[in-house]
Amino acid sequence: MAIYYLVRHGKHNYDSVSGKNFIGHGLELAPLTDEGVNQAIECSRKLLEEGCDVIITSPYTRAMQTAA
Repeated sequence: MAIYYLVRHGKHNYDSVSGKNFIGHGLELAPLTDEGVNQAIECSRKLLEEGCDVIITSPYTRAMQTAA
């Protein structure tokens, strides 16, 4: 039986991309904060314990950082 885990990205920082004149909103480029990186590390430990085989993520920077 397959088990699916849905994980939201870690805490991010919109301030790092606001006002930089990106085409479009540019909010998809917002990276994780240090706290968000720590959240992602803790989440990955739990998923490794469960035996997660596949990770699927959106192309947003914060989502890819969380998945990495």
